[in-house]
Amino acid sequence: MEQVLTEKLKNAIKRSRYDRLMINKKVCEFNKTRSSHVSERQTLEALEIPRSTAKYWLSKQGKTGFSLKAEQFFASEEGQGFLHRILASAEFVMNQVGNCGIRLISLFLKLSKLDAFIASSYGSLQKRIVQMEQEIIQYEETEKTCLSKMMAPKQITIAQDETFHPKPCLVAIEPVSNFILLEKYSEDRTAASWSSAMAGSLENLPVEVIQSITDEAAGILRHVSESFDAHKSPDLFHILQDLTWAIAHPLKSKITKAEKDYAYWSQMLEILKLRKSNFLKGAKEIHPLPLIEKAICKAEQNEQKARKKLNKAKLQYNRAFEAKKAISYFYHPFDLQTGRPQTIQNLNASLQAKFNIIEKIALKAGLAPKALNLIKKSKRLLGKMLETISFFWETIKHKITVLELPKNLETKLHYNIIPYYYFKIISKKASNAELKKAYIYKAQVFKARFETLEWNNLDENKRNQLLLIAKECAQLFQRSSSCVEGRNGYLSFRHHGLHNISERKLKVLTTLHNYYIKRSDNTTAAERFYGIKPKDLFEQLLQKMPYPAKPWNKENLNILRFKNAA
Repeated sequence: MEQVLTEKLKNAIKRSRYDRLMINKKVCEFNKTRSSHVSERQTLEALEIPRSTAKYWLSKQGKTGFSLKAEQFFASEEGQGFLHRILASAEFVMNQVGNCGIRLISLFLKLSKLDAFIASSYGSLQKRIVQMEQEIIQYEETEKTCLSKMMAPKQITIAQDETFHPKPCLVAIEPVSNFILLEKYSEDRTAASWSSAMAGSLENLPVEVIQSITDEAAGILRHVSESFDAHKSPDLFHILQDLTWAIAHPLKSKITKAEKDYAYWSQMLEILKLRKSNFLKGAKEIHPLPLIEKAICKAEQNEQKARKKLNKAKLQYNRAFEAKKAISYFYHPFDLQTGRPQTIQNLNASLQAKFNIIEKIALKAGLAPKALNLIKKSKRLLGKMLETISFFWETIKHKITVLELPKNLETKLHYNIIPYYYFKIISKKASNAELKKAYIYKAQVFKARFETLEWNNLDENKRNQLLLIAKECAQLFQRSSSCVEGRNGYLSFRHHGLHNISERKLKVLTTLHNYYIKRSDNTTAAERFYGIKPKDLFEQLLQKMPYPAKPWNKENLNILRFKNAA
């Protein structure tokens, strides 16, 4: 009996010599010819279909739960194309771009009743998902090779950092375009590992790394010195983070303690005053009036001391955080009030004063040695911050000198056009609406200054060239690796959902970020980085992915279930 079932099962699930599109096409042709009063035998001979095969195909009609018109549509070439796009879209959006599992795709097919036309089992969909990921990776390799050949040479800044899942993941992003140059798992995070990984990611790319933004990790710093000989810009994000860790909790805890003391003595004073009032009204009291008045006097003194302590703690906290915010406010190549270029001397005096304020407050508040060490660690990076401003101005000076412009155009470019683009850039990163409006207004002021009659009389190509150079100069100042920190957070989110990000999945996520995710201006990171629009990723996948498989015949499924039960 078992042998008979096995043979029947093999015959039932044996792959047909007809593919799905051919089957649907021949069934449609058979139905059309049959309606034209041609015999069934003649029709089958013309279509070269065995009668038993045709009988089997036709027996499936009317069993999907859809109308005959719907069945005929999904059986047609157009309907098959529609099903192909629907399934590919669901797999791409839900599993690749989103964080849904395969079972949710299967549930979508069942709820939409498309499982009558598309194989919705876990195994069938899992094979398609693996193939889709392989096609996405192949797309990235092909596009990178093609676009890098057409890309114009340029100098770039990179932001570098590591994240852990728990294996170290090396991440490097070009912050202007937000293009991920490197996203790769590594056994360690030494300088050698960084150099090897970056060499592979930058291979055949016509770019020169002139600046790197990173934290003070020894491996990255050594790698930048050895591999690129580029300027190492300190990461303002980590500087402010260290200051926050140093002062936030200790100073906040002092405020909390002072608030509790003040609330206690205020409540005690109210109780004592109530007891005195009751005593004067004739109520019986254990303690005499002089003793109660003495206690009231002492409570008032303690309340005043607690109030002063609370006000002092709040003042220290506010001053420390204002100084911390001021460090971020002053750390720009242009004075945000006047728009003039910042001199190293003025910037040094401003930043030094703010670091000193935080340090003095920490000493007066009696913070722990660990907090003081964090403040000193941040303060030691002041020299590197000043070097970054110097690097910015020296690089701009070199870029402008090479152009050999007339003196008036050189001055206009240096003092008006570059500031215009810089204020335009930082307006998009402003922390509140008021600052954003102020920066936009400042940018418009600079625009009005350089758009004079002399400027408008210039050749249009010359104007566009100068504007492009000015924009590149303004984008040169990068003070934070926030793009990498944001990417690390996203990878952490995906790792939480998957519990493990494989090498293949990590490459897929990188490709989606670079070639599919778009900004509000409808550009991908790859288009901004290469300067050339890549091919549409999803449309390429549609061409590469196979058409959906047919759902398994229920008769075959019942045979298999019976065999397993036996």
